[in-house]
Amino acid sequence: MAPTPPIPEVLVFIPNSTVGAVEIGMLLGAFLFGLVTCQTYVYYQRFPRDTLFNKLLVGFIWVLELGHTIANSNYLYFMTILNYSNPVGVITAPASLGVGIMCSAFIGPVVQAWFAYRVLKFSGSFYIPVACWFLSALRCASTISVAIEALQGGEVRAFEETYRWLLIFILAVGAAVDILIAASLCYYFRKHSRAGGVFAKTMNQLMIWTIETGLLTSVTAVSMLVCFLTMQDNYVWIAIFTFLAKLFSNTFLAALNARSDKRPETALIEKSHLNKSNMSISSFGSPSTYSTPFTTPARSLASPRRTYAPLRKPSLTIQMSYSTDVSYEERTIYDRPVSERWLLSTSPRLPDSPISPTGIAY
Repeated sequence: MAPTPPIPEVLVFIPNSTVGAVEIGMLLGAFLFGLVTCQTYVYYQRFPRDTLFNKLLVGFIWVLELGHTIANSNYLYFMTILNYSNPVGVITAPASLGVGIMCSAFIGPVVQAWFAYRVLKFSGSFYIPVACWFLSALRCASTISVAIEALQGGEVRAFEETYRWLLIFILAVGAAVDILIAASLCYYFRKHSRAGGVFAKTMNQLMIWTIETGLLTSVTAVSMLVCFLTMQDNYVWIAIFTFLAKLFSNTFLAALNARSDKRPETALIEKSHLNKSNMSISSFGSPSTYSTPFTTPARSLASPRRTYAPLRKPSLTIQMSYSTDVSYEERTIYDRPVSERWLLSTSPRLPDSPISPTGIAY
């Protein structure tokens, strides 16, 4: 029997940096998908009357994340089970990898477009949002073209060499849009916080939160780009790809679910109408009343369709009175009833007797 030919050098790979890297990325991606599912459930529970657009968008993102997770899991199964100890199969890109790229082509740009709309609401200017929308649409179209090519199969190394410039463009544009959105939101949050008032603390909290979430996605995208450029002999950049889209989804859902927590601390009661409350203070039997109605601006926590009535402080009544105890003997004749005055003036009183001449006990 002829000896088995040696494996060509191009097929020699290191499992730790190829299969192992993808497996670690998949585990992290599965954990992040669990967070996406929990946040989706929390959103529908807390905001049942939110706008129809937001509800459909959340459902659309979750369905895409489900497809992205299934496709990546199939890719891991293809590498570890179907092609166990088969280097040729490991370096081959299955159709499931293309499906995962197709799902991520919509998740990232859609989330970035939603945050760009928030920039429009805070700034009132269309320049930065339109630029973000254009770059996000360009990124989406480029990623779809890459996904179509990946669906046809082939070797991963050949795919990297053929579409190297396009992959660099997609990752660079994604990181640039993330940084632009985060910087714009922080600028306008800072601008509103300088006005002072009750919203100053809220704007500062929003600014810190925006920096954290914006840097999370942008730094991850830059890391994926660096790994793609410097580590062409491993699959570390593919491992980052398996959970990058889920970072966008989690930041999007966190922004939706945190809306009520980022508002000023005002007391609101939903669909309740309270009467005006007055605070009255009565001192020594002389009532002195003044009205101090406490009102808060009626606003919607989750949607403009909700109606809220302001909460007013309950009425508080403080009554103060005093009394002086005087013995019967200490009272003057003018403090006694009229019927006793005449008797006391005409009848002598027995000083040592506990009973008065009228038969009334002292």
